Amino acid sequence: MMIQVLSEWYPDEYDMLCMLAQGDISTFNSFANEHVSQTLHLEGYGLIQSSDSGFFFNLEEVSELLRKKHKHEKINLTDEEKVQEVSLRRNRIEKGLRILIRNSLKISMGTQKAKAAIIASVPEARRTHLQNLDISDLLDRDSSPLFFLELINILKRTWENFSNIFEMEKTKLIVMLEDINNFGRPDAHAKSISSDDFQQLRIYFNKLECVIDDWV
Repeated sequence: MMIQVLSEWYPDEYDMLCMLAQGDISTFNSFANEHVSQTLHLEGYGLIQSSDSGFFFNLEEVSELLRKKHKHEKINLTDEEKVQEVSLRRNRIEKGLRILIRNSLKISMGTQKAKAAIIASVPEARRTHLQNLDISDLLDRDSSPLFFLELINILKRTWENFSNIFEMEKTKLIVMLEDINNFGRPDAHAKSISSDDFQQLRIYFNKLECVIDDWV
């Protein structure tokens, strides 16, 4: 209840708790020193206290809750941490898209027409092999043989079945997904990722994760 009250009525104090939970100690200390009243407010709530070694949570459960809720908002990440976050979230989105596309097309088109639409969306050279698979295998959450670009092409070709799900213009969604495909595989290419690309991908991930969580 205290966390909910802070998030709605005292956003600065809430942000301070998130900084502390995410281990961004330098930013927290800087803010705490400049805004003593907010710091005292948090101490008065019994959420944090100070010691010779710095501030800490009175309840680890609160810290853990905030870490999980805002796990993809941590700043000052190392290059390795950026790569790990991007890779994890991209893979989760790809798996979620497989389920979303499969279920949506089956409901709107029926199993056979949905399979035909999927096959028609992949390069001709791959169609013969894929033709032998049923739709559950084609869009299996963990073992689908389709590439991320092929999922994008399915959405392009059958957009009328997804416009109400994504609630955005087709061109905007495709740009987001193509950027994720282009910049969201630093792990596969042994590359780092620029700060600008990382922040842009975070925006895309947040938007897509909200949709997928609602429909999958």
